[in-house]
Amino acid sequence: MNLTNIDSVLELMILVNGNFVALGYVLNLFCSYQVSEVFLSTHHGSLLFMAGNVFGDHMRKDMLSKSSNGKDKVFKKDLLQQSWVQQTYLYLKWRTGIVLFCTIVILLSAFKLYNLCARHNAEVFITPTSTAQHTTSETSYAIMLDAGSTGSRIHVYKFFWEDRSGTPILKEELFEQVKPGLSSYANEPTEGAASIERLLQIAQDRIPSEVWGNTPLALKATAGLRLLPKEQSKGLLNEVQNLFNEYPFQLPSNPVSIMDGVDEGAFGWTSVNYLLDHFYGSNQFSVGTIDLGGGSMQITFAPHLRDTIDNSLPENINTVSIFGNQMVLYTRSYLGLGLMSAREAVLHQSGTSYPVTTACTPPGYTFEWTNGDNTYTIEGMEDANGERYEWCYQSTQKMILDKISSPPEIKHYPFYVFSYFFDRAVEMNMVDEEEGGILTVAQYIDAAHLACSDDSFNNEKPFMCMDMCLIVTFLRNGFGFDTDTQLITKSKIANKETSWALGASFSLL
Repeated sequence: MNLTNIDSVLELMILVNGNFVALGYVLNLFCSYQVSEVFLSTHHGSLLFMAGNVFGDHMRKDMLSKSSNGKDKVFKKDLLQQSWVQQTYLYLKWRTGIVLFCTIVILLSAFKLYNLCARHNAEVFITPTSTAQHTTSETSYAIMLDAGSTGSRIHVYKFFWEDRSGTPILKEELFEQVKPGLSSYANEPTEGAASIERLLQIAQDRIPSEVWGNTPLALKATAGLRLLPKEQSKGLLNEVQNLFNEYPFQLPSNPVSIMDGVDEGAFGWTSVNYLLDHFYGSNQFSVGTIDLGGGSMQITFAPHLRDTIDNSLPENINTVSIFGNQMVLYTRSYLGLGLMSAREAVLHQSGTSYPVTTACTPPGYTFEWTNGDNTYTIEGMEDANGERYEWCYQSTQKMILDKISSPPEIKHYPFYVFSYFFDRAVEMNMVDEEEGGILTVAQYIDAAHLACSDDSFNNEKPFMCMDMCLIVTFLRNGFGFDTDTQLITKSKIANKETSWALGASFSLL
């Protein structure tokens, strides 16, 4: 082989070496920017999402390093000193490796997408946690009341049981709500219990009378009652328990309770991944979830990196049984960092004087706002003209300073964000209310800029600027997501609500 042929082989080998850099970029671009919602939710799509980001970042650094120290030139010079047999062997080794790797990725992805299409219209299956044997085909119901900080919501689930599989199929869901939440009746517990009576009547009207006695009913309260003094929350729960006793439904042990924030996060994660069909068959992969409520915020995901488990607080790492599978979850609840509680924290930065001034409202505009027992008179800051976004964003950043920390792994993990993340995105016309969509952090930032402009101010939604700045602060400054990070936001999956109530209902079956 002459020198020209050797040079050609060397150039090909360097080209193959460069293919690894290109592959890192392709995975990074495909998984971070062009990935579809369906593919991102799959097992291999999620793996590629993580691998693409990590591999792409690594290869960019590697390429910069090589270009700066002339490593490719040294590599080529060393190879010229080897025999053509060695050079050919190395070339074939590199070429075979890259072809094999790409082939495996393509085949796995194609197989996964085929399975998705085949099961796209199938019912969702789940393995029950109870040991009860259902010997005949039957329909059963479960009722879960979500006593949130801003309202009370009832979920009536209808399940169908099949003989052969012994697993329930979620067929229907009834959802209704009333406002305000139970916590607003802290000093009037009897009235608080009465506020949810209409919801119980709706459930009773929907469920056939012959199965009332076999239908479990439970209420779980979230951050609104967690933030109340113990005596007030206890008084409310006792009144709700008395109301439950008047209905013919089955009451499990401890049917009325305040739910721990970690449980709320885990139940929400279970609901989303169940509706995405991630617990079906051999598909044991999952997406992460971030739930922004009125009084608290929860982040939950199944960590893949040992560093995440080793460097997290013990209370944030839990081994849970999900439909017969043991899984390790990272869950952290931020009490007081729900959207309504965070608003109050921002307003408190102005001190206790009234009215409260804020740069998040146009100058000269004054309004009143009540959250729980607290009522505020709020007016816009005079000096914030033209810089309202910057000033408001600074106040929200100051509010969460040192309050949120998260494992670095989440930057390379697919996440669903819901509740107020979705509600405000709909109100800002970022996604369709029925379909939801994929949003980047940059799009939330752009929406915050728009919400804080005087031209877009809506006196029916005077908190929109502050709310959008809070959301940007949570995502960007709190969790540390990059501006190009993609987040999926929906209120429903498979036409079912993305609420922790579904995950909590499985424990009642």
